[in-house]
Amino acid sequence: MALLARDREELDRAHQQLPERRNILTIPCDITDKKQVEEAFQQVESRFGAANLLINNAGLIMLGPMDSMTGEDYRNSLEVSFWGPFYMTQAALPMMRAQGHGPDRQYFINRRKNQRSTSFFL
Repeated sequence: MALLARDREELDRAHQQLPERRNILTIPCDITDKKQVEEAFQQVESRFGAANLLINNAGLIMLGPMDSMTGEDYRNSLEVSFWGPFYMTQAALPMMRAQGHGPDRQYFINRRKNQRSTSFFL
């Protein structure tokens, strides 16, 4: 299992909450940065050989009156909610296909807080 998060402290907390703590790779990664995502998947491939399942669970919730929100606030939210899962899926898909998995064997789950999960096959 590989866990990605922006900061090491968050990764350490998540790792400690898992009942089975061995063979877990934790990688600090900003999923809105395509290069960091590609480097993270290189580490996953090096450690595990490939990815079998991708769960996109990153989310960013920004609340406030419209007049207090900036364009940058909205841009950050879109980066995390759209480009992050896109970059993650783009990095995982070739690895999954290289294993010989056809369209019925590539699993992606997209989930954000306060939203039902969406699963799809590529």
